[in-house]
Amino acid sequence: MLFRLYPFLTTLLFIGLIFFTLYFFGSNFVWWVLGGGAVIILFLVKKSVGRIASTIVPLLLIGGSLPVLSLMGTPSLRYFSIVLLSVSLYLVLLIKGRLNDNPVDKIALAMLSGVNFLTFFVLANLLFASFIHFSEIVFPVWLMIILAALISYIIAKDTLENNLFLPLKRGELTKKDINAASLLAALMTSEIAWGLVFFPFRYRSNAVLLLAAYYIFFTATQFFLTKEEKRRKLAKDIVIVLIAVGLILLTSKWRYY
Repeated sequence: MLFRLYPFLTTLLFIGLIFFTLYFFGSNFVWWVLGGGAVIILFLVKKSVGRIASTIVPLLLIGGSLPVLSLMGTPSLRYFSIVLLSVSLYLVLLIKGRLNDNPVDKIALAMLSGVNFLTFFVLANLLFASFIHFSEIVFPVWLMIILAALISYIIAKDTLENNLFLPLKRGELTKKDINAASLLAALMTSEIAWGLVFFPFRYRSNAVLLLAAYYIFFTATQFFLTKEEKRRKLAKDIVIVLIAVGLILLTSKWRYY
């Protein structure tokens, strides 16, 4: 079923808040509107997904999208991003509602993983942009590393719990295994985030590099948990990621802004 009322209303309100923020941010009542909208969105997201734990990633996507869109340099890029983020929000709400009815829907799980990676990328953009544009006092390196680890942990845990529902149900894996794997992915990602601080690239380039590293670590961790023999697929993913990273390094401008 491609239409559900609560995800549709959530997405509609999300789009409304985006355009209100972009065009009326200087208004005196903007924070009242955003605050009221946030309360309504929280209620609608909860109604869409059913469980409190399932609201975390959609709320991270919503919270990260509003400031990231303000960083877009051209109207065409901004409008394309609005469409992409709005569709992604609607899909993640629809998918999480679907997984409540059928937790092993492979199409829904694949789409959820994609939206979760997009959420990570949005928040990675926000982290590096904040680090570059704010002073060391306001946004120190240690705070960025902690936030990178926390975001990685939340998204990895959400993705693994959904993708590995059957092994968890059969007792082949436990919640402790999922938590340990998520923590490992978070630690690895935070180390990469710390290393990227010393690269004088645009924040979007750093965000892409961090996403690439996170994708490889997460995929390897999931294969390890499930004991799947997918070395060839993992090697293929690593080669593709390395080629993409190489292109980014060659084409990125060596400046922070």
